[in-house]
This record gives sequence, structure tokens and C-alpha cells, in this order.
Amino acid sequence: EPAAAPGAMAAAERPKILVFGGNGMMGSQTVELLLKQGQFDITTVSRGSVLWESDTRVTPHVRHIQADRKHLAESDQFQYLMQEDAEYNYVLDFSGYRGSAVRRAARALRGKVRGFYLYISSDSVYEVCEPQEGAQETVESAAKRPADAETQRRVNERDSYGHQKLAGEEELRAQRTQEGGFDFVILRLPDVIGERDNTDRFLSYQLWLLMHVYQQHPLQIPRSLQHRKLSFVWSQDVARCVCGLVLAPAAAQRQWCREAYNLAFAEPATLLELLQGMALALGCAEKLNVSFAEECQSYYPSVERGPISIRKARAAFSWFTPSALSVALNTICSFYQQAIARREPEVLAVLADLTQELPFLKGKKSRVVLEELLDALALK
Repeated sequence: EPAAAPGAMAAAERPKILVFGGNGMMGSQTVELLLKQGQFDITTVSRGSVLWESDTRVTPHVRHIQADRKHLAESDQFQYLMQEDAEYNYVLDFSGYRGSAVRRAARALRGKVRGFYLYISSDSVYEVCEPQEGAQETVESAAKRPADAETQRRVNERDSYGHQKLAGEEELRAQRTQEGGFDFVILRLPDVIGERDNTDRFLSYQLWLLMHVYQQHPLQIPRSLQHRKLSFVWSQDVARCVCGLVLAPAAAQRQWCREAYNLAFAEPATLLELLQGMALALGCAEKLNVSFAEECQSYYPSVERGPISIRKARAAFSWFTPSALSVALNTICSFYQQAIARREPEVLAVLADLTQELPFLKGKKSRVVLEELLDALALK
């Protein structure tokens, strides 16, 4: 990957990075990596939610502006920031969930982005586009909305998240042609797994895996997913890729701009293969008991189109290699095992949800379930 400049730079010389988000899973890991470079002046903009100790891992080491993306124009802190800072070298957007949020940010930053605006998008955009005929893996050029207005309305209603993410991409392309417009890079991500996942999906599966062993209830998978390959990406790989893009020479950056890139593990996996990898990392592979059901609780996948191709990203970012799935699973499972042992409040919150979602836990208190689990794992 592109090498960091040796030593820390003086504050006045540091390139400026504005981060929308920065307190969630991918954002906080990216900011932590950038801070380790010792050469950036980083400002984060978020509503101030504390997620997995982001108030101690990230916030004290950056300039933090508390603002809601829906009301940037009414935020005194954000408006003062825009008046104070003449320009930013890079803008990293981890929280642009709606096209309108990206539009408001683009307006505020018109003429202020020296390098590029990096937008974290999603493979959900393909859900609201024309079907890709014949291909096993979806490529970036498939992100084309249906020409028929009624079809477009129907698919947008079916997947509003994909519609809004694609709208965010469209806002970036539109602003580029206007006065003060800036360059951009788009990363389209499949379901993201990682430490401190605030969607709670991975932790839900990890807890379910652990509990099904001593509860002697099979872990269920929808029959429709039995053989279906899925794409995933590790949050740490996303952070490494973003940092690599920021640290790269300007000439290389210009070649990557105004394009969208899929990012994922090199090999897709079925949901069963993911769970088998987790069980191996947790040391309970020999006890894994899976059954397939017509209808049951499922946390992955979030899309219907299947896996995505990463050939374009691998060709463009020759310095970046996705981690092996097994490496990611070992790291993530270890992190959550420690969180379970510490009885972290996030673990209790997920268990409270599971007692409503999994039949064999119905009616149980989350704290009781946690203590039973700790007893079974001999983690006390």
C-alpha cells in the first residue's frame, strides 16, 4: 500500500480531512488508521452518538462537530466550520444515507474540496437497477435505473435504501459539472462484517452460534439461501482501502476519480460457509448443528442480486489485496468474545432483541441468558 510520510507533520502543514460519520464501525476504524499516520488534521461531523467507545477511541483525537445531516444549514457549528476552513484535501462520507444528505453536503463544500470526496455506497444500488443478464457477479456498469418510470417507482419502493444510496451517487455526478464542483470516488460495499458493527447482525449470529450448542437447538438457515453465494466485506479492509486512496500520489488519485468500485472479499461465500467459518474461529465447529427451514430468522444477506465483482477495484488499486475471510472471522469473533466476557451493554442489547426473535429464547431475560452463556463457555 502507499507508504505514509515518516514522522508527524506540524499542525499548520497537515492536509485537512473532513469526515461525515467517523463514530461508526467503518468510519471510526478509518479515522484511527489515519490518525496513526500522524500527518492529517481531521474533523468529524456526526450527531454525537457514542458507539462502542467511540467517545474515547476517536472523538478526543479529532475536531468534532455535532450536527445532523438533515439540518446542516441550521447548525451554527457546521456553518462556522465552513467559514473558518477555506478548503479540505479530502472528504470521507460514511453517513450519506440519502441523496438529499449528499446534496446538502455538496452545496456546503462547493469550491472547498481540493482532492476528492469519497462516498461509501452500497451494492443495494443494483437492487433498483436493470437486471444484469447472464453474469454471475454484478459489475459496476450495471448501476442503471430502469427506463420505465413505473418500474423505477416500484423498485424504489421495494428497496428505498438502494434508491437513496444511488441518489447520493447521482448527486455527486451532478455537482461535478457545476461551478465549484469537485472530484469523487465511490466505493460500493456488500454486507459489511467487522468489530463494533452497529447493525448488530454479526454479533447476533455469533451469540446464536454459541447458544445453540448448549441450548441444543439447531441454528436455522432459510432454505432459499442453502446454495446461494453472497458477497461480504471486512470493515478493516474498507478502512485500509480508504487510507490507501488518501495516501496515494495525486496523479494516481486523478485516475481513480469519477468512478465507482465494488469492494469485497475475493471469494463469495454461502451463509452456511460464513457460519462454518465463525464456528471454526470460535472453536465449536464440531458441534455446529444447522437445519434449513422455509421460514426462519436471517440476518444476511441484505440484497437479492447475489455476489458482486471486484475485478475493477483489483485492477485499479494494485496495492490493495482483500483479506482472507478466515483472517477476518478470527479477528471479529475474538473481539466479540471479549465483549461477551466483559458483559458489554451492546451485548445485552443484542441479546434482548434475540429473546424476541429466536423461539427457544422467548420469554427469557437478556441478562439471565448472558449469565447462562458465560457459565456454558466457562468465561466467568
